[in-house]
Amino acid sequence: MPITPIPASDPAPAALALSERSYAPSPLLHRHSYYQLFFTQRGALRLHVADARLSVGLGSWALLPPGTEHVFWCEVPTSCLVVDVAAPAMLLHGEAPPADGVMHPLDARLMAVAALLQSELRAGGCAEPLLAEALAGYLSAAVRVALRPGAAPTPPPATAPAVRARDYLEAHALGPVSLAEVAAAAGTSVAHLQRSFRAAYGLTVIEQLQALRVRRAQALLREGGMPVEAVAAAVGFASHSYFTRLFTRLVGASPARYRRQWEC
Repeated sequence: MPITPIPASDPAPAALALSERSYAPSPLLHRHSYYQLFFTQRGALRLHVADARLSVGLGSWALLPPGTEHVFWCEVPTSCLVVDVAAPAMLLHGEAPPADGVMHPLDARLMAVAALLQSELRAGGCAEPLLAEALAGYLSAAVRVALRPGAAPTPPPATAPAVRARDYLEAHALGPVSLAEVAAAAGTSVAHLQRSFRAAYGLTVIEQLQALRVRRAQALLREGGMPVEAVAAAVGFASHSYFTRLFTRLVGASPARYRRQWEC
């Protein structure tokens, strides 16, 4: 597949710049003079960085340091929140973030930061230099904490209804689940749950349920041996075709192809 280079002429932001982007199936080659972070909102972004072949989807994020040459494209409709951060703004106490890999698991704090950045993008807040600088500093600190060796995932406040709902989903994701059941477990109404859950995690309750089921399906597919139809049923999908469509949209590869990638 031919790769199209993009000239490295894009200007660095003064502190932080935000955009929502959708990528084409044709691979593009690029590098730039600032840090760039990717938070996938739908689909999966394909990244080739040096010898790493990555698929950045729900549950993960990517950090590209300045000067990193990368190839990127998408195979299914994909939407990403892209954060460009000037190199000086990404330094904390004069030190760069740890450079252990490009793709990382998305913890609760960075999920909340991404939701905040998404809100600021829609409100136009980053056009205000003071806000852009403050957001860049907060993001830099959150990234450093997330990448700290041995860092545990950061839980949100344990009293929030959204957290109780998330805990309920994690415990019951593989069985029949309704919004009314989740709202009852969270101690709130369905309408309030839907608002608070999206505000806390940037996802709807249904999207979170789907993501949990797909992640469990990924684990079963990596283990091998179980037919795809059986995997779909085991993680709570009555329709094999719906499971395949959803898995492909969230992961960027069909269940069969995902399994083959892990068999190589």
